[in-house]
Amino acid sequence: MVQAILEGRKSMTRRIVKPQPENLQVKLPMEVDKFNRLLKQFMKKGYKRIDSNMGGYAILDCPYGQPGDLLWVKETYALIPSNYICYKASNINITVKCWKPSIYMPRIYSRMLLKVLNIRVERLQQISSDDARKEGVKEEDSVMGDFRPGFLKIWDKIHGPESWNDNPWVWVVEFEMVNKD
Repeated sequence: MVQAILEGRKSMTRRIVKPQPENLQVKLPMEVDKFNRLLKQFMKKGYKRIDSNMGGYAILDCPYGQPGDLLWVKETYALIPSNYICYKASNINITVKCWKPSIYMPRIYSRMLLKVLNIRVERLQQISSDDARKEGVKEEDSVMGDFRPGFLKIWDKIHGPESWNDNPWVWVVEFEMVNKD
C-alpha cells in the first residue's frame, strides 16, 4: 500500500488489536466516582476505551503512537551500486536481483514520514465507505460507489481468506504525509 500513500489515496490504516479484548466485563473494586476519575486520567494520556455490547469495556494503550507523533514508513527496497536506494513501489518495472523486505529497512533509508492525526478503536466491519476509500481502495475496486467491498478484498489478501468474518477489534490510525524524498 506504499503506492497508495505515494499517490495520495491512502491516509488511514487499520491494525489488529493484540491481544484481542475478550468478554469486556469490568469488575469495580472501587467506588464508581473514583474509577471514573482514574479513567479520565488514562484517557488524557492517550489510552483508548473499547465499549462492548455487554456493558463492559477495556482500556488500551495504542502501540502506533498518539496524535501528533511521526511514523516512518518501511518499504521494499534494494541497494544499487554507488549507494543508490531503489524503492520497489516507485520502480515496479525494474528488475532487481535482491529486493529487501520492508521489515528489514533501516530508518535511514526511509523516504516517507507520516504524522498521526487521530487514533480510535473499532470493530473491523464498522468501516464506512469513506474510511475504506481512505484506506487506499481504488475507484475501480468500489461497487456502485461503495469502497467497502474493495477493502474486504485487500484485508483478506493481507490477513488470509475469510479473516474479515472474524471481525476483530482494530486500531484505526489516520495520518498525513509530512515529507517524501
